[in-house]
Amino acid sequence: MIMKTSTKLIIGGGLVATTGLAFYVVKKRKDSTPAYQVQEYIFDLKEDAEIVLDQLKEYAEKYTHVTVADYLDLIGEGSSYILKSYGWDCKALSKAKIKKHRRGFIIKFPKVVEIQ
Repeated sequence: MIMKTSTKLIIGGGLVATTGLAFYVVKKRKDSTPAYQVQEYIFDLKEDAEIVLDQLKEYAEKYTHVTVADYLDLIGEGSSYILKSYGWDCKALSKAKIKKHRRGFIIKFPKVVEIQ
């Protein structure tokens, strides 16, 4: 079973979208560019997290990138059209790792970037 957390997406000028997955601006760097990050989504089983991460990597290899919306679709969460503009390329996604969490397992993603 997958545990849910509520969330908001805040993009640059304060645009906010709400989904069932925590996705938010962590902080603004000194150069004022926002640092986006996907917050932990807790999987009960490590195998579930592995399946999702493997599928994301396959998508990234096939299409050169994968979006946050793709991730949300894989875990059964609704998403916003805004989330199709943010994600990872193959190289960045290869840095994603599955980590043990006190309530299950999480996928630790690298920083999210804007997809061109």
